[in-house]
Amino acid sequence: MWSLRPYAARWRGVLPLFRPGARLCITLLAGLLCIPAQAQLAASFYNVTGVQTRTLPNAVQVTIRTDGAVTFGTDLFDLLRPVENDVEPKETSTLRIRLLRARARLPAFINIGSYPVDSAQVTLGNEEMQFPFFSEGNEMEEPRVDVLLHFFVPVRVQRFILNRNVRDSREENEGGEGINFAEFLGPRDVSVEIGPDRRSIIITVITDRLDSGRAASIRRSPPASRRQSLSLQLLSEGRFRVSALNTPLPELLAEVAAVSGVALTARADVDRLAVSLTLPDATLEELLSTLTVAYGLTVLSRPPEEGGGFSVGRNGAVSVTERLPLRYLDPDQARLLFPDFLLPSLKSDRENRSLVFSGLPTLAARLREDLKKLDRPPAQVRVELSVWEVATDDDFQYALETIYQSGSERVRLFSPLAELSVLLQQGQEKRVSASLNALATSGRARIQARPSVVVASGKSGVLFVGQQRYITVLQSRFGSQNVQALRLPVGYTLNVSPTVGAEKDITLELTARLSTVDAVERGTGLPTLGIREMISVIRLRPGHAALLAGLTESLSSDDHRRPGVGANALPDTPFGARRGSRALRRTILLVTAQEV
Repeated sequence: MWSLRPYAARWRGVLPLFRPGARLCITLLAGLLCIPAQAQLAASFYNVTGVQTRTLPNAVQVTIRTDGAVTFGTDLFDLLRPVENDVEPKETSTLRIRLLRARARLPAFINIGSYPVDSAQVTLGNEEMQFPFFSEGNEMEEPRVDVLLHFFVPVRVQRFILNRNVRDSREENEGGEGINFAEFLGPRDVSVEIGPDRRSIIITVITDRLDSGRAASIRRSPPASRRQSLSLQLLSEGRFRVSALNTPLPELLAEVAAVSGVALTARADVDRLAVSLTLPDATLEELLSTLTVAYGLTVLSRPPEEGGGFSVGRNGAVSVTERLPLRYLDPDQARLLFPDFLLPSLKSDRENRSLVFSGLPTLAARLREDLKKLDRPPAQVRVELSVWEVATDDDFQYALETIYQSGSERVRLFSPLAELSVLLQQGQEKRVSASLNALATSGRARIQARPSVVVASGKSGVLFVGQQRYITVLQSRFGSQNVQALRLPVGYTLNVSPTVGAEKDITLELTARLSTVDAVERGTGLPTLGIREMISVIRLRPGHAALLAGLTESLSSDDHRRPGVGANALPDTPFGARRGSRALRRTILLVTAQEV
């Protein structure tokens, strides 16, 4: 069994040769001995017969099928990268699988279009590999077939199993060969395994979309238990009101045909399609146009000898090919903004910064209209953070209870250590600021900092208040000791991701963290960090603010210093901790955001 640990050592041995064009070589004697065997093996081959795709609730499974016992591998240079005398998976947008002693009965291009798998490209495998990884045979052994999978987004290959006996590459097992970095796969992780019959290769890609497999989960329930309804009402001549919920398309078309007097039929490829739509006032033309845009259908005229009218289905219409130029959006990102059923007919053109669409003219027109709304410069958002510290629990309550003031009564907040995330309107923000300024005047509160950052809508930014501390750590590796410097951000960190809405409202994804150095080990000198973190999502309208509380930390100190903020805290103030005493850090964060 060839496991991950000896593989890492093997990788380290070839790191000096790890450059473009470098390959692992065998001795001349071994090459001469292998010539007769390779010639004999080349006389027999198997065929690659198909590439099948299956959509799972949380993944897409691609199966490469053959009519014989498969021998395959890949180039580890494309999948792994060295890190600190070790290796780990790296992000890649393609996955090359080479099948030895094989011939292909496949087209050169296979359009999969099932997110996150884009397509498959089939070639003869003439390109040499830099770090070949095969269970047996040489990567240039003829005949050979390369199947190159393309993905919509970067993925990481966590498993590449060449033998079914492999369980965990971190252990030495007999009779297996492969790589296994993770016991459980996460979003955008890939697993490649040989099939149980040894005549197939199974590639499983975990999706990162929350709605993936939603249709499959609905189909798992019995059809009788799903709610269905259809309401059709004639308003005037040629106009009607239609409301359908999970209604089979043939049934909807039959009802519309009975009301409008126009023959409508559903073709065989959509006879099981369930339609849900509501049109308060529409004509027959508007209804058919809605079906084509919403469900990717085509409407064809039927000749009089077949009954006339129209037939509705997925195939059979004349398609157009159109390039849709982009100004601000990245082509790969813009492509993923559209529904999944459009992905097979929508390709990204990075060189020309555009999308290429092949399909119905009506869908092409709809894409143009949608891109006018989407392809705009991203809005810039200024996010400002005010970090306040108060001295006692009573002061902490005094500052917060103004939020819930109703008339002359105030609602007291219990448990000052509880997390609190509140949306402040314009009047509430003024009351909180006034109470904090009053406490600061009397020395019961102080503002630590007021940093700000400008972030593009949809991007992430970081606000940090504190110190960057460095410590030296002595590490032992392979019999030698190395000294490394570790950076410790000590203080308040706020990760913000703003998104500007259509009504100029701003949705903030906030992650607030408070990190402190609570103690230092006497023997090693390594610090013990105390970390509190809270996550919140708040929508702010112009003039509103967000209040975060709950990062209160209990500190112990053997001198007059306050770890995490500085060594100059005054011991006689309520913020200082006397020798051998404990103190609470009571923190209030005020966050404001406005488009600039």
